[in-house]
Amino acid sequence: MSADIAGYSALSERDAALAVTYVARLRDHARDACTRHGGRIFNTAGDGVMLEFASASDALAAAIALCEAQAEVSFRLGVHLGEVTAADDGDLLGHGVNVAARLQAQANAGGIIVSQLVRDSVSPELAARLTAPRAALQTASRKKFSTPSRACAASRCWGQRQASRFAAATKPRPPKR
Repeated sequence: MSADIAGYSALSERDAALAVTYVARLRDHARDACTRHGGRIFNTAGDGVMLEFASASDALAAAIALCEAQAEVSFRLGVHLGEVTAADDGDLLGHGVNVAARLQAQANAGGIIVSQLVRDSVSPELAARLTAPRAALQTASRKKFSTPSRACAASRCWGQRQASRFAAATKPRPPKR
């Protein structure tokens, strides 16, 4: 997952101290989301954070949690499921990371964009809450990569009611005997 603060450059020009405060809040919220959903922050740069999760459902649950944590400032989030390579320092590199960052860059303020791979990997109930594939995102992906990536969007983050339904839908089920 890739996350950043929407409008950060303009904010930092207007009020650098407030911009730094918002970056600290995003990082705090990201750490909390990682703790709750079994992830980790593997890189930070400027106002952005990159997070890794064991499953697409965990990543999307964390993205929703980050959206719900927004108050005075809006985040933009991109979620993708893909291959990565671990560097010696714990950083992750590769196409999977790049796609998440491209999706995040195209997200509306306060929104999440997920790749089609994420949409296909989460529960049908959760997938149904995402909008249909966006042709504009598919086209934009072709500009940067040799293989286009389809994407779906949640234009604004879900409210508490939808997040509660998501948490119930993704709760681990006991194994069948």
